[in-house]
Amino acid sequence: MYCEHDYVLKAPGVEEILGECGYMGMRFSPENEKTLREALEDARRQEAPRGLPFLNLLAGWDPRREEYCLVVKNMYDPRNLLETLYERLIMEKDEDPGPLVDAYLGVIEERENVSLAEARENLKTLAAQMRKVLDLYGDGEYSEQELIRLDETLAKAYFEPLRELLEGLIVEIAGN
Repeated sequence: MYCEHDYVLKAPGVEEILGECGYMGMRFSPENEKTLREALEDARRQEAPRGLPFLNLLAGWDPRREEYCLVVKNMYDPRNLLETLYERLIMEKDEDPGPLVDAYLGVIEERENVSLAEARENLKTLAAQMRKVLDLYGDGEYSEQELIRLDETLAKAYFEPLRELLEGLIVEIAGN
């Protein structure tokens, strides 16, 4: 639905999505706002993205996370790219993390004229290790207490270090 060249907004409600749009300075005529609302609701009902090419937007619904998505096509924002990369690394079990990291960091390297080679390798290694561990534990049946412990362990071992690496990149990019 979206790629490394897009800006992605996500929220549990339509009003929150529209609020984010306003925060970003995106203003819609009453007619276009109505069309956007309808597209978001249609995407939820049909669980399929709905394009709004005249607004350069794609409306969607993520049933796993139960939230609306609004994709602004071809809009660059390194912070949003890194947030989206983080989410995809931890949520997309079937997607190889290597090409994903290459694609997202490649856009930032090109746009910011920086080399993120060390961070790229660290992210790939950590994400690959995380995927292996998630695959080991993914299909098991666990008690609520076991799930809590597993979640805490995964957060400390993988989710937090991934977030720290990506936040470090934001600081590095801002320093350039």
